[in-house]
Amino acid sequence: MFSTDYPHWDGDTPDFALRALPTAMRDAVMYGNALRVFKLPEKDHAP
Repeated sequence: MFSTDYPHWDGDTPDFALRALPTAMRDAVMYGNALRVFKLPEKDHAP
């Protein structure tokens, strides 16, 4: 999933901004929620 507020860039990349979250929460934000909402198949999402 992608969204933008172009041209208003804050400067924080997702990997930097989400570093403080626990791993399970970060995975949910980055892909898990979209998999669940759109009923997509689970695949290996290892970094």
